[in-house]
This record gives sequence, C-alpha cells and structure tokens, in this order.
Amino acid sequence: MNNEKYPYEKSWKQHRLLTRLMTTGIVLGFIFPILTCVKIFAPLENLLLAAALFMIIIYLASYAGLMSRKCPQCGESYFGWTRDATPGFSESCKNCGLHEYEGSSFQ
Repeated sequence: MNNEKYPYEKSWKQHRLLTRLMTTGIVLGFIFPILTCVKIFAPLENLLLAAALFMIIIYLASYAGLMSRKCPQCGESYFGWTRDATPGFSESCKNCGLHEYEGSSFQ
C-alpha cells in the first residue's frame, strides 16, 4: 500500500480491532449468562459464567484502549474523556475533526 495515499492505515487498523473486541466482549458477555438459564446448558453453568466474566473483561480493556487512543493526525485523544464520548460510534476526532478511517483504505 502507498503510505502517502494512506498515511493512517496502521492506526485505523488498530482502531478496528479494538472496536471489534469491544463489540464481541459486550455481546458474548451478556449472551453467556443468558445461556445458563436454558436447562440444556445447566451442567456448563460455571464455565459459561467464567466465559461471561472473561468477555466483560475483554470489553472493558478494549473500551479503555479506545478511549485512550490518540488521533493519528493531531496526536490528541480521538474520543476525549467526555461524558458523551462513545468509542466506535464517533465519526470524527473531538479535537481536529479527522473523520473515522480518513487517510486509510478502510471505509
């Protein structure tokens, strides 16, 4: 890939990974405990609850990683530590306005 055409490719790739981990963690973190309510999965209750805890930890770690991400353009916090900051759903940097995935081959 041409680095001049896509100067922020590496940074946005990390962003996508953290966003996907966060989404996976929150979805599976709530699905696993629900499965313990189904009789078929009753013997696996402890395992499912441990898996749910693990997924919630993955969610929290990826959320913290996203919130502390630096904008590839201005170097400041991309989302900012504000009450309305929602990682994975903001379309531009809170500081310089760089749009999500701008400067990369991602869309």
